This record gives sequence, C-alpha cells and structure tokens, in this order.
Amino acid sequence: MVEKRTPAPVLRYLGLNPGMQQDDGIRARAFGARTAVVGDKDSRTRGDCSTVYGTALPTAPTSPLTAESRHTIFTTFPVYVIGSDISPTLAILSLCALLLLLPKRNAVGAVRCGIDPGLFGFKTIPGKLHFLINGHKVVKARYEKAKNEPYYLQAKNVDRLVLPPKQLPELRMKSSSTLSGSVASVKNTLGEYSGVDIILKDRQSHDICKTRLAKSLPTLIPHLAECLKRHVQEKFGGPRRSEIKTFLFRNGSSVAKCDYPIIFEHFIATAPNIVPELRREIEKAQSKTGGEWSIEVLKDLKLMDSFIKESSRCNPHGYLGFNHVLLTDVTLSDGLRLPKGQFISFPEESMLRDAEFFDDPDTFDSYRYWRKRIILREENSLYELTGIEDYNLNWGYGKGTCPGRWYAAAVVELMLGIILTDYDVKFPDHQKERPPNEHLDTMIQPCRAQKVVFEQLAA
Repeated sequence: MVEKRTPAPVLRYLGLNPGMQQDDGIRARAFGARTAVVGDKDSRTRGDCSTVYGTALPTAPTSPLTAESRHTIFTTFPVYVIGSDISPTLAILSLCALLLLLPKRNAVGAVRCGIDPGLFGFKTIPGKLHFLINGHKVVKARYEKAKNEPYYLQAKNVDRLVLPPKQLPELRMKSSSTLSGSVASVKNTLGEYSGVDIILKDRQSHDICKTRLAKSLPTLIPHLAECLKRHVQEKFGGPRRSEIKTFLFRNGSSVAKCDYPIIFEHFIATAPNIVPELRREIEKAQSKTGGEWSIEVLKDLKLMDSFIKESSRCNPHGYLGFNHVLLTDVTLSDGLRLPKGQFISFPEESMLRDAEFFDDPDTFDSYRYWRKRIILREENSLYELTGIEDYNLNWGYGKGTCPGRWYAAAVVELMLGIILTDYDVKFPDHQKERPPNEHLDTMIQPCRAQKVVFEQLAA
C-alpha cells in the first residue's frame, strides 16, 4: 500500500506535528470545534462534516484536544479540514483572486468590434480567426461609422486598442520610455519564439541603418546598381518575353524588402502616359553622369519619387499602423486614459483614403507629390519618398520612424529605373484591369496569382 501523508497545513490547523508519520489505518481522531474529514472510500456516513472529493465522514467528538490525542492520527487518505465558519470567506477570496487574474479587456471603456472574446476569453480563438479573414473589413466599416472613437479589436496575437486619427499627433511626440514599437513588434510576431525579441537586446542594426548606412549611400549606389542589373539579367535572361507571377519576383529578390509588384502594376495600369515620362526623366538625369547611376541621378528623379510614394499611399503594407505598447500609464489631452501594457494601433489604410487628409484620395495620381515639389515649389522633405507625411504611416511616425528608409527608397528607385530602361512591363494580353489587393492578418499584398509580362526592349 502506498503511504499517503496528511498535508502539513492541515496538521498545523489541527495542532499536530507536520513532521509526524502516518500509519496504514482508516481511522483518525480529531477533536475541537472545527470539522475533520478523514477515512477511506467506504466511510460514507454523513454527520456534521465537510465534503472533500465527494467523500463525507462524521466528525470526531468535540472534547478538548489532549497532548496525547494531538499526536494520534492515522489514515491512508489525506486529512482535509474545511471549517464551516471560514468556507464563505475562502470562496469570496478565491473569487476575488480569479477576477484579479482575468485580463482587463475594456480598461478604456471603448466599444469592441469583431468577435468579443468574452470575460473568460472562451471566444478568443474564434475572434483571432475572424480577424485573420475579415479584420480589414471590420476596421474599414468602423472608420466609416465612427472614425473619432477608439475601439477594441481581437487580433491574431494581441488584443488591440485602435485609436482615432485625432490622437496620432499627440502620441507621436511620446518618448521611447512611454511608447515602444519594439515591444509591439515582439508581441505581434511572437518574438520569444521567432527570434524577433533580439531587437530588445541589441540596437546595433538600428544605429547602423540610421547613421553609417545612410551616410554611405553615395558610395553604395553604383555598386547596388551593378548588383541589381545582374539580378534582372539572371531573372529575365534568355527569351525576350518572360511571364512570371508577382509573388515569385518579390520573394526571389534578396536585395530589399519592398513591394515591386504593386509598383509595376500601377505603372501598367496608368500606361501609356506615365511610362514614357519616367523613361525621359531617367535619360535626362543620367545624361549628366554618362549613363551611370549615382545619388545625384536619384535626387533628380522627382516624378519617379512621386510615383512610388503615391503607390505606397494607395497600397500600404498594412491596414493598421503605428503599432506600439505603452510602457507607462498615459492620459491624453482629451481625458482618455491608456493603461500600461496596452497594445495600440491606428487605422492606417483608412486614413490614407480619407478626404480630410488627402485630396481625391481614391484616385491614383502619379503627379500628386511632384506637383507640390515642382509646380507649387514646396521644397519640403515631407513630399519626398522618404518623408514622414502627416497620417501616412508607411515609414512609421514620430520618434520610431524607420532608420533605413533612405537605403530602402534608393533600392526601390534603382530597381524600377533599371527595369524601365530595358523592359516593357504589362499584364497578359487578355487582361486590362489591375486585380484587387489581398488582405491577410494586417498585411496588404498584391494578388499572388497575378502574372506580369516583362518584354525586353529593342536595342
């Protein structure tokens, strides 16, 4: 028979020695005002007793405990003592502890959109699945209905608080000790498992991108141009006409992280007007350098710069942006209190299509930023591809903007320029319209089944 010991807290409660040994018996003597529950499975007689695991046993006599009786207790089953006078207190304390441990799902007092996980989170998984498929529809519908009100949204990995655009200017000024985009990235990508949490321990890559990489662009661009030319020749070498899927070209490039297919599809959709003008601009800029690519050439490509920036405005990388986690409690000027640990986002795609912030926002206008820089003479870095424009979150916003955006912009412009000088890019012959974007989780990407034709220009 396996020896079982009476739990030490129970022995102390009975006034017994917790270190005493239990013998193989089926009886126990416990005295006092409190109830003792002891015995085996065959002891079913009910008296003034408490119930433990469905077994109830009579209480022992209520005479005072003697020194001898205090050290006499034998049972093959643990002894449990639940005083009838304290069980309601224990129940209340247990309930309070449970409520304290439950996640605070509405600390701000905002409405919830999508599927509500519920108080105990039983619907969390359905809420995550609904967000993966329909999240962009929920965000768009809520923005059209009440864009100035915050709301909760159960996302794939976190429970987000989506804030209205009016609170973006105030939050962008908060320091990294108040808001953290790095912590948000780790939470949003399960960084402790994917390895993304390295950004919380090492800021070296951030510092290199912000300083040394950006300052080295004049030296790097000629070498980047040669690498990209070789890449294009390897990709389309051989036949004069190549037909590939957009996602293959995107994933096949190891040069930069950017949406080449979206850019290609836009100048396909706006052809034949924009492509000849882009080629003339490239030819004019390169005439000053003998046909070579340089930082000066890229600075002269103001129409291409505007074209790519407009493409990113119409097709942001995600429909939720400015993802941050609050490191302290924050109270905004309008009285909204944001608790520490809250994951916040802003409806990025909806803001980029809002007529309050952009003129004729649903129209793709290749000259939108070119006009501001050339015709209106607004030499403002906000209108450059790398500029941090109000309510445009493609590069981030505030003190957490992308430190490597100058390098990324240079690679995109080089790639587009090299393609345009050597190839015609078009849809297959039977297709005239650009397919709609696809949404998955918070990502926006071009149709993965779409094919794009690259036809080499005559020498």
